Amino acid sequence: MGFQFAVLFITFTAIEVSGYLISALCAHKLSCFLPQGHVLKNYNRITGAVFMGFAVLMAASR
Repeated sequence: MGFQFAVLFITFTAIEVSGYLISALCAHKLSCFLPQGHVLKNYNRITGAVFMGFAVLMAASR
């Protein structure tokens, strides 16, 4: 059982770290574009729509 837990822990940690690394790299690439007003406005609209979509899916799943 200890071996399975170690494999699960290592797998979970690797996936989480790689996800955070990808997010950080994407944010770094976008950081030069975000100070422009229209880009930031579109980014906010897209991310807001994504989170509203998540909320709708969560409400519909109950």
